[in-house]
Amino acid sequence: MDYKDILVKHLIKVDNSICFSNPHYVYKLEDSVQHKSLITKDYKDYRILVKNQKEHSYIKFKKLQRTFDINKIDKIKLEWSNDLKKYIVLDGCHRLAIMLFNNIKLKDEYFGIN
Repeated sequence: MDYKDILVKHLIKVDNSICFSNPHYVYKLEDSVQHKSLITKDYKDYRILVKNQKEHSYIKFKKLQRTFDINKIDKIKLEWSNDLKKYIVLDGCHRLAIMLFNNIKLKDEYFGIN
Protein backbone atom coordinates (compact mmCIF):
# COMPACT_ATOMS: atom_id res chain seq x y z
CA MET A 1 0.00 0.00 0.00
CA ASP A 2 1.11 3.55 -0.71
CA TYR A 3 0.03 6.90 0.72
CA LYS A 4 -1.47 7.84 -2.65
CA ASP A 5 -3.94 4.96 -2.25
CA ILE A 6 -5.47 6.48 0.89
CA LEU A 7 -8.11 9.21 1.23
CA VAL A 8 -9.50 10.96 4.29
CA LYS A 9 -12.84 12.59 5.07
CA HIS A 10 -13.45 15.91 6.85
CA LEU A 11 -16.60 17.72 7.85
CA ILE A 12 -15.09 21.05 6.80
CA LYS A 13 -14.18 22.33 3.35
CA VAL A 14 -10.59 23.37 2.78
CA ASP A 15 -8.53 23.53 -0.40
CA ASN A 16 -8.20 20.60 -2.79
CA SER A 17 -11.11 18.36 -1.88
CA ILE A 18 -11.61 15.51 -4.35
CA CYS A 19 -15.35 15.22 -3.88
CA PHE A 20 -18.23 15.64 -1.46
CA SER A 21 -19.91 12.61 0.09
CA ASN A 22 -22.59 13.99 2.37
CA PRO A 23 -21.68 15.16 5.00
CA HIS A 24 -17.93 14.80 4.30
CA TYR A 25 -15.42 16.34 1.93
CA VAL A 26 -12.88 13.80 0.67
CA TYR A 27 -9.16 14.56 0.41
CA LYS A 28 -5.87 12.98 -0.53
CA LEU A 29 -3.92 12.30 2.66
CA GLU A 30 -1.32 14.94 1.77
CA ASP A 31 -4.14 17.50 1.50
CA SER A 32 -5.73 16.55 4.82
CA VAL A 33 -6.08 19.19 7.49
CA GLN A 34 -3.82 17.18 9.80
CA HIS A 35 -0.99 16.84 7.28
CA LYS A 36 -1.21 20.45 6.09
CA SER A 37 -1.00 21.59 9.72
CA LEU A 38 2.18 19.58 10.20
CA ILE A 39 3.76 20.91 7.00
CA THR A 40 2.85 24.57 7.48
CA LYS A 41 2.84 24.66 11.30
CA ASP A 42 -0.45 26.56 10.93
CA TYR A 43 -3.17 24.88 12.98
CA LYS A 44 -6.02 27.30 12.24
CA ASP A 45 -7.97 24.84 10.05
CA TYR A 46 -7.16 22.00 12.45
CA ARG A 47 -8.66 23.93 15.37
CA ILE A 48 -11.82 24.51 13.30
CA LEU A 49 -11.96 20.81 12.38
CA VAL A 50 -11.79 19.61 16.00
CA LYS A 51 -13.76 22.45 17.58
CA ASN A 52 -16.73 20.27 18.59
CA GLN A 53 -14.95 16.93 18.96
CA LYS A 54 -14.30 15.36 22.36
CA GLU A 55 -11.75 12.82 21.14
CA HIS A 56 -9.49 15.33 19.32
CA SER A 57 -7.89 18.63 20.24
CA TYR A 58 -4.90 20.74 19.30
CA ILE A 59 -3.16 19.78 22.56
CA LYS A 60 -3.77 16.04 21.99
CA PHE A 61 -2.48 16.29 18.41
CA LYS A 62 0.71 18.07 19.50
CA LYS A 63 1.25 15.43 22.20
CA LEU A 64 0.76 12.65 19.64
CA GLN A 65 3.40 14.29 17.44
CA ARG A 66 5.89 14.46 20.32
CA THR A 67 5.30 10.92 21.56
CA PHE A 68 4.63 9.15 18.26
CA ASP A 69 6.15 5.67 18.12
CA ILE A 70 5.39 3.60 15.01
CA ASN A 71 5.97 0.42 17.00
CA LYS A 72 3.18 1.26 19.46
CA ILE A 73 0.35 2.48 17.24
CA ASP A 74 -3.06 0.86 17.05
CA LYS A 75 -4.05 -0.45 13.64
CA ILE A 76 -5.32 2.23 11.28
CA LYS A 77 -8.81 1.32 10.12
CA LEU A 78 -9.54 1.58 6.39
CA GLU A 79 -12.35 0.62 4.06
CA TRP A 80 -12.22 0.23 0.29
CA SER A 81 -14.30 2.63 -1.81
CA ASN A 82 -15.42 1.02 -5.06
CA ASP A 83 -16.49 4.44 -6.36
CA LEU A 84 -13.15 6.16 -5.71
CA LYS A 85 -10.94 3.08 -6.14
CA LYS A 86 -9.05 4.09 -3.01
CA TYR A 87 -9.01 3.30 0.69
CA ILE A 88 -10.88 5.66 3.04
CA VAL A 89 -9.61 6.17 6.59
CA LEU A 90 -12.19 5.26 9.21
CA ASP A 91 -9.83 5.77 12.15
CA GLY A 92 -6.24 6.95 12.07
CA CYS A 93 -6.03 10.22 10.10
CA HIS A 94 -3.77 11.80 12.70
CA ARG A 95 -1.41 8.83 12.83
CA LEU A 96 -1.25 8.59 9.03
CA ALA A 97 -0.56 12.32 8.69
CA ILE A 98 2.33 12.01 11.15
CA MET A 99 3.63 8.93 9.35
CA LEU A 100 3.56 10.74 5.99
CA PHE A 101 5.17 13.82 7.53
CA ASN A 102 7.96 11.62 8.94
CA ASN A 103 8.35 9.66 5.66
CA ILE A 104 7.56 6.33 7.32
CA LYS A 105 7.21 3.51 4.80
CA LEU A 106 3.79 1.88 5.01
CA LYS A 107 3.50 -1.78 5.99
CA ASP A 108 0.40 -3.98 5.83
CA GLU A 109 0.72 -4.66 9.57
CA TYR A 110 -0.22 -1.03 10.32
CA PHE A 111 -3.71 -1.48 8.88
CA GLY A 112 -7.01 -3.17 9.55
CA ILE A 113 -9.21 -3.21 6.44
CA ASN A 114 -12.99 -3.53 6.58
